[in-house]
Amino acid sequence: ALALLSRLADRRLARGEYRQAQTHLRQALALEPWQETAHRNLMRVLALSGQPAAALEQYRQCRRALQEGLGAAPLPETEALYRQIKTGQTPAAAPLSARPELRFVGRAEEHAQLAAALVAARRRPQAARRPRLILLEGEAGAGKTRLAEEFIRYAAGQGAAVLRGRCFEFGEMVAYQPIADALRPVLPQGAAASSPVWLAELARLLPELRELRPGLPPPQPAHGAAARQRLFTAVAQFLQTMTGEGQTVLLFLDDLHWADTATLDLLHFLVRRLAERPFLCLGAYRPEETLAGHPLTTLRRGLSRDHLSRALPLPPLPQDVLQTAVTDLVGDAAARPFSAFLHRESEGNPFLLSEMLNSLYEADALRPGAPGRWILAERWETAAIPLSASARDTILYRVERLDPLSLRLLQLAAVIGQTFDAALLGEAAGQTAAGAAQALDGWLERRLVRPSDGAYDFAHDKIRETVYEDLPLPRRRREHGRIGDVLAGRYERQAAQNLPPAIAHHYRHSEQPKRALPYLLLAAEQALAFTAVIHYCTQALELEPDDPETRFEFLRLRQKAHEFLGDAAAEEADAAAMLALAEQLTDKGRAATAWQRLAVFYTLRGRLEEARQAAAQALTASRQTQNAAGEVDALIQLGIVARDMDGDAEKALQLFQQGRALAQDSGYRMAEATSLGHIAILQAEGGAYGTAVATYQACLDIFRELGLRQDVAGYLNPLAALYRALGQYDLAAAALDEAMRLSRELEHAQIQAWTHLNQGRLALYREEWEAAREFFARTRPLAAEHHMPLLAGHALAGLGQTALARGNPAAAQRDLTAALAIFAEVDVGAAALTRAHLSRVYLALGDEEAALAHSTAAATAVESGRGSFIEGQQVYLYHYHALAARGRLPEARRWLEKGRAMLLAQAAELAEEWREAFLTAVPANREIMALSDEEI
Repeated sequence: ALALLSRLADRRLARGEYRQAQTHLRQALALEPWQETAHRNLMRVLALSGQPAAALEQYRQCRRALQEGLGAAPLPETEALYRQIKTGQTPAAAPLSARPELRFVGRAEEHAQLAAALVAARRRPQAARRPRLILLEGEAGAGKTRLAEEFIRYAAGQGAAVLRGRCFEFGEMVAYQPIADALRPVLPQGAAASSPVWLAELARLLPELRELRPGLPPPQPAHGAAARQRLFTAVAQFLQTMTGEGQTVLLFLDDLHWADTATLDLLHFLVRRLAERPFLCLGAYRPEETLAGHPLTTLRRGLSRDHLSRALPLPPLPQDVLQTAVTDLVGDAAARPFSAFLHRESEGNPFLLSEMLNSLYEADALRPGAPGRWILAERWETAAIPLSASARDTILYRVERLDPLSLRLLQLAAVIGQTFDAALLGEAAGQTAAGAAQALDGWLERRLVRPSDGAYDFAHDKIRETVYEDLPLPRRRREHGRIGDVLAGRYERQAAQNLPPAIAHHYRHSEQPKRALPYLLLAAEQALAFTAVIHYCTQALELEPDDPETRFEFLRLRQKAHEFLGDAAAEEADAAAMLALAEQLTDKGRAATAWQRLAVFYTLRGRLEEARQAAAQALTASRQTQNAAGEVDALIQLGIVARDMDGDAEKALQLFQQGRALAQDSGYRMAEATSLGHIAILQAEGGAYGTAVATYQACLDIFRELGLRQDVAGYLNPLAALYRALGQYDLAAAALDEAMRLSRELEHAQIQAWTHLNQGRLALYREEWEAAREFFARTRPLAAEHHMPLLAGHALAGLGQTALARGNPAAAQRDLTAALAIFAEVDVGAAALTRAHLSRVYLALGDEEAALAHSTAAATAVESGRGSFIEGQQVYLYHYHALAARGRLPEARRWLEKGRAMLLAQAAELAEEWREAFLTAVPANREIMALSDEEI
């Protein structure tokens, strides 16, 4: 019986049904008064249900029962709970309200599911992955926040650390703001235990950390994806520190349907990064606000596939449940007709139910009775007539009962936003602090607003929305301008980073929207997320700035953000618009910037002739304006074109060396490293393998020193290709593993795609055919998604080689022919190597003539010095086979000897410990040496 009563009490507690839990626990104690666990659980339940005095008395009863029955004292955990309740550390229910309020009903099953998720989070999953993000799903007013509040009290009572943030529709996009708000209250305790290195990164989001820890170092220099990744990692490290020693952390984010993409990206990162920690995230959102393309929908689906997220729908309250709550409110006699009316008018929506009860109270149709009970007036139905209208009319019916000054201030507060502070409200209204405070007291009493961390929130966003939309448009614009002026004055006095977005928002909606432009520029420059940069720049450009210089700056910032996010069409369009503006201004400096952005765009997408023209223009304009950094960037782009399109290694090397020298002279370290990386590629293609390895390492050392992890990931790929060609497969695999780890952390899809390609090539060399096929297959959709035709060609070539190795020459012919069509005009070296592989395919198909034609074209390209590449000896080997098949043995032997001489020269340049692997581990090299021995 005791075990059964204990299980029943636990179940009721998990469902938030505290009165029933009390009953079961008291029954258990009646059977065995010295059951300390039951005493302790009853103390907790009494505290959670708003009876701290009764909880303390229960402790005293526990102590007496233990002393009299067992001669023992309470356990340390019982004493600890007693101290928590005595000092108010255990969350208690709200005291009895001065207004009619339904008790928490109808959500017991959902509460139990949340309690189970909290228990699962504590356990640190082993085999099965458990949800780490629970999404409360329901229409506006469905009771999501109320359920979350009840669960938060329960979780805090179970010892969880609770963090809370909220997203807002009204106001401007401040990236990561909800999560920053959630972390702010726990900064003092978290900062004391966290690493200074990661706190320095976190201070970019929460500058007040530097006041808590004055000795923090500056954050590591980083830009773009690397900066974002370091910030994400810093937030995760901070939360991970909080979960030390088994502490469970509950993060609640309300109104996620209004979250910006950057915040959702950070949330996604945290859920995955902390999946093995005692961490649970609870979110609330409206499904009607999140259609198929909404970023929250994408996040939810992605995490659901990995069992890291689940939705918890909240249906309307059924009438029988509502009747139970109404019985507690008004008694049995009136409960049936009153609950039927409430359910019919609200359709079970908790927010509308609350508004209806408030309206009845204000109309004196619902009056206080005994404590916790209310009395319906005799003709309450008459007072309820206005409630039959829409939710909007219900809210306005309450609001319009305010006195004129209070109503005017409430309308101004609605213009400020969902959250507002009394000082801003008073200053914008020209009121004294006392006048604003008097109005606030009235709103609090009427449940129109509620306190919120030193400021005020509207009690529900529907109240704010209704009041705002009821204002005539001209009045709204005037109020926005007035608030913008107050905030701009604050910014002049103290340049707080969170003010420009708010100032810009209010000016955009004012009578003079172009006053927002300088603040939109500040917001874009200070934004921590590229999605926010695009948001601010787009808003600015929609205002059509009068001066071209301002338009150019917004285009420049947005184009760079589009590049990071992989939106090729938008990236090209903004670069072209920048160029048109620069030419209109006859501004050579801006023209150089625009041409350079176009050159990078064309290079990444294999449009090399257009890249050459853009880079040449950038070089000319940079030299005319004596812009050394621009000149270096243009030289590098021209070197890439000379190498990849013209196959002119000598000219490319000259351009890269010029760029490196100029970068060293001007202190442009990033470009110096980039130049070294390209020089290493040419050294490897020229057979100077040992020198190339050293040059790559020098390149990577600079990038690591600068904290540019994106560039580290990028250049690890060609280094891995070189290790593969040397037969150093373990080193190649390690480099690719690091590149993949970095690119995933940075969420850089293009580098991930190139890494998959090189993993496939390594698998080919290791003769792991199925793994090779899988890696190449992963590469193709990424190449298509990001408009990278050269990468798509390499993936096709890899699939063709794999098909040939697996005995399917027809499929190999198809894939290699498609790859050749891509390479023919833009990459001489890749085209030559693809022809060499096609010669093997045609030999397998019995077409010796076609095989010889392709091998001859490939060998001619290598001999001409155009299209140099690492695997040049493969071309000689395959040409040998094609000639031998046609019976031209003397000529075939000469090509074989060329391949052998190339190999030996390359081996001589290597460190002694690498020579054997180079000659014996690489399949083509091993075959050349074996055939040469036979011929000799």
